[in-house]
Amino acid sequence: MEAEKGDLWKHKFEAIERKRKEAQAERNILQKQVAGLSGNLESAKDLIPTYLQKLKELQSKVLSLEEELESLKTLDEETSSVNLENVAQIHLTDELSVLKILQEAATTD
Repeated sequence: MEAEKGDLWKHKFEAIERKRKEAQAERNILQKQVAGLSGNLESAKDLIPTYLQKLKELQSKVLSLEEELESLKTLDEETSSVNLENVAQIHLTDELSVLKILQEAATTD
């Protein structure tokens, strides 16, 4: 019976010791991760001004491209308007030609 109690305590002790080692290993991993994050944070602090500058440059470029796009839209609208006027003029010319032909046909009869 004493041997069984000894074995039971031994198994409990081994289980507790195994869990302690696992917890210690997890703690070591977390400490390394925290140390890495701290280093990354310092690097990130150094990079923030660079990224802000790049962001400003990109915003400026986007505004410039939007203005250029708006200019092209205006030009396209003007071109479309001119094209519509040309098409209308061609149709009028065609209709006038048909009217002249009809008028000539009417006067020759």
